[in-house]
Amino acid sequence: MSRERFERLFRGNEDWYGQYEADPKTGAKLNAYTKAGPIPDGAWDRHLAGDKTGIGIVPISDAGTCHWGCIDLDDDETDHASLIQEVGVLGLPFVICRSKSGGAHLFLFFMEPIKPVHLLAKMKRWSELLGLTNPADDEGNAPPLEYFPKQIALSPGQKGNWLNLPYFGSDDTTRYCVDEAGEAMSLEAFLDHAESMRLTENELDVRQVQLGVDHDAFFLDGPPCLQTLHQTQIGKGSRNGALHNIGIFLKLKFPDSWEKVLEDYNENSGVVTPSLPADEIENIVRSLTRSDYVYKCKDAPIETLCKKTLCRKREFGIERFSRVAARAAFPPLGRLVSFENGRDDPLYELELAGRRMTLTPDELGSMTLFKRTAFRKTKIQVPQLKNVDWDTKVRDLIATHIVVEVPDDAGPLGQFLLRLMEFLMLRMKSDTDEDLLDNKPWEHKGRVYFRSLALIEFLENRRARDMNSVGIWSVIRNEGGGFTTLKVGGADLAVWWMPTPTKEQTQDYKEKGHDGPDF
Repeated sequence: MSRERFERLFRGNEDWYGQYEADPKTGAKLNAYTKAGPIPDGAWDRHLAGDKTGIGIVPISDAGTCHWGCIDLDDDETDHASLIQEVGVLGLPFVICRSKSGGAHLFLFFMEPIKPVHLLAKMKRWSELLGLTNPADDEGNAPPLEYFPKQIALSPGQKGNWLNLPYFGSDDTTRYCVDEAGEAMSLEAFLDHAESMRLTENELDVRQVQLGVDHDAFFLDGPPCLQTLHQTQIGKGSRNGALHNIGIFLKLKFPDSWEKVLEDYNENSGVVTPSLPADEIENIVRSLTRSDYVYKCKDAPIETLCKKTLCRKREFGIERFSRVAARAAFPPLGRLVSFENGRDDPLYELELAGRRMTLTPDELGSMTLFKRTAFRKTKIQVPQLKNVDWDTKVRDLIATHIVVEVPDDAGPLGQFLLRLMEFLMLRMKSDTDEDLLDNKPWEHKGRVYFRSLALIEFLENRRARDMNSVGIWSVIRNEGGGFTTLKVGGADLAVWWMPTPTKEQTQDYKEKGHDGPDF
């Protein structure tokens, strides 16, 4: 049972995985290499048994999603108990394991596959909040933290980077999850803890860290100018302007409690000296409540502290206002309908400002492609949302979408298979293998052989070529076909083949309204 739970928790790429030979006494990695998948039977059991060879997993799947992520802190003097305490203070959902070197692996686990770009952004931001850094070498250079996954997508054939997993040797290991006291947790306790900490993608997106107003990193996700002010003293003459801009930041970050947080900052941050009188704080709150202000970048006291390029990258920097404006200006979307037959990719139908349009999965999943398709089909120019905002809209649409079943032959794959059947019926006009040279299919011992160019020419003549040659070959292979070389007329001839259609397939083809090709 533990093995199944462990494997499910660390599921990842199935085409590539890591293996390493470990010292049987210390568990230290001796040799490491990347191997082609899938992971062989018994590898997970051998890892948990500590049987010489451990495994490492590439967290990003072929589909470009992850069920877990990790920050690799390579500091053999890590105080795990203090790290867990700081994580708890910030309310971060990390599960912390001791690494083989004595450092820390800070894991995030998920209930559903999520996109790496969101995961990496959160991990990098939270590592900054925690102040995580690797120790410097003798020359004063500190290597950067490592984040897994290391890629946001894998190209075909790309191996990806793998991370060695904890609990090599189960409970008899130096790579274990640590509890609040910094002590080792058993494998079963780790699994219970990790499963209880799993997040949905939406929970990851909306997770905010509320630091104390006196925390050094209080403005880490806000304008750099406010971060600089926070490290100094805000005295008379600057208090109103500074607190006005701070109020704008707080209103963005804490929409339900920003007024109280502003009062708390004024009284308890230790930065505003002396604190602004209560009636003046009330005036700032009243002003910000009536209007949606933007940061006053050209006014004192923040004008001379402006770092616009960096500010645009911050979650609650100046770019946030363009995001808010884009979301507000986005035309209303109706109910999403998905037409599916179980074989082809679904085709989606969506109303945009009352105008109906069809979309492929790629066009729905990409903000850029959706914007382009929407203008082409409806002449509506939609504002460009940030990817994270568009992903949220798509998730909301998928959560309430309607599925409409369509016949197998209604989609591109079904139509292709009908044309393929029509082409294979031409075999009845062939007598010998030399008919292949005339671009006719030829049947022999349960197979129908044909030249690939003959099929492609047949499809083009019927204006039915919706796939490229690679796509056609992929379908041929998935339908049980293949390719080979035949000796025809004394020369080698490269051909594809399909199993000879059964009577049922031929009858089914005719029942769909096809009498076969004209001979």
